[in-house]
Amino acid sequence: MQVPRDTLLNEWKYADARLGSDYDWGCGYPSDVNTKRWLRENLDQVFGWPENVRFSWGPASEVLDKNPKSYGVKEVRWADEDDDAGQQQQRDQMARYFGVKKQKVERHGFFSTCMLEAVENF
Repeated sequence: MQVPRDTLLNEWKYADARLGSDYDWGCGYPSDVNTKRWLRENLDQVFGWPENVRFSWGPASEVLDKNPKSYGVKEVRWADEDDDAGQQQQRDQMARYFGVKKQKVERHGFFSTCMLEAVENF
């Protein structure tokens, strides 16, 4: 008896055909040889996997969160909401130079709604 997830994956077609034609992803258990192979061979160093992989899934999380460098994954660091002292000092100096009052820039609500944050370094 198939569960709905298996039915969906058996009929899966990528939205963009350039993402690949490797549909032999195994059963999805972390110990499955085909699952491990598929994850290794279909990993993009920047974007991870195609849309059929849930990044919070154990094997994906293992690669992206716990051991990214051993898989060649590029690290993405998110800027903290609270600026570090060096950044704040630089902003203060620029504000004094231009004679601008110090003001906090409000982010558009879209970013909060989509839980997006600014990226400072790659």
